[in-house]
Amino acid sequence: MNNNKYEIEKENRMNKKYEFVFITLVYRDTTDILEFISSVKEKISNYKIVIVNAHFDKETDNILAQIAKKNNCDIINIDNGGYGYGNNKGINYVNNKYIYDYLVIANPDTVVEYIDIIGLKKIKNGVIAPVIRNLKGKNQNPYWAKKCDLGEWLIYKGCLLNKRFVSCIGYVINRIVREICLFKVRRKSEYIKEIFAAHGSFLIFSCSVIDKLGELYDDKIFMFAEEADLAYKLKKNKIKTYYTNYIRICHKEDGCIKQSNINENEIYKNSIIYYYEKVKRNKNR
Repeated sequence: MNNNKYEIEKENRMNKKYEFVFITLVYRDTTDILEFISSVKEKISNYKIVIVNAHFDKETDNILAQIAKKNNCDIINIDNGGYGYGNNKGINYVNNKYIYDYLVIANPDTVVEYIDIIGLKKIKNGVIAPVIRNLKGKNQNPYWAKKCDLGEWLIYKGCLLNKRFVSCIGYVINRIVREICLFKVRRKSEYIKEIFAAHGSFLIFSCSVIDKLGELYDDKIFMFAEEADLAYKLKKNKIKTYYTNYIRICHKEDGCIKQSNINENEIYKNSIIYYYEKVKRNKNR
């Protein structure tokens, strides 16, 4: 009986198979999501978008429901538990309903500018980090080109001691390492380069990664340190992350944060301290 039920559920999911399933976590921002959806429609044919609505108020709920209905998107409504919590809810929803080749975690303030799907399919087992530029043209990927213990320690110490200049030194070291690692790569017309950690605003996971890991994020990290925490989780499970220009993204940057009333600096410091000490504990076991 149970086997028959499983086969029926699997068959139902097979009828809902997509090349790309997008999860976009939205808090209050009902404007950027429209451009995001439009860019996906223009560049990709076989896709499904799942809007995860982190509740702000009734008006926002109604607007997002209308957007979802008009654009044939799924929508699930949750409490605002942060980046990790919201995306984990989205992943669980998608895995119970759809079969896919790639699952994409995308901020609603991102825009797909270019995608070469044939090129992306060269990466069958792993995580794909696209070229991401903000509105000023600044590169946001890779988050960490290579693991850099000194840089991470300085960022952690700066947050722990409330010394911003110390953290800044860590980020400068990270940027120098990144530019050295990618100096030759970025001159190529096409490239796929293994990196340590990717920027969290737009990430593509092959289905094999989700099958292996399930939930990707630590719910205790509200935001800001999820990239590094995920990188260590992937490394522990021997899953590689690849930076490639087969897909290019514009990140309009922090649309929902600008509209929220959170203490951004405090959340940032707490997240960095939590994840760094968590990694340190795990290493000592």
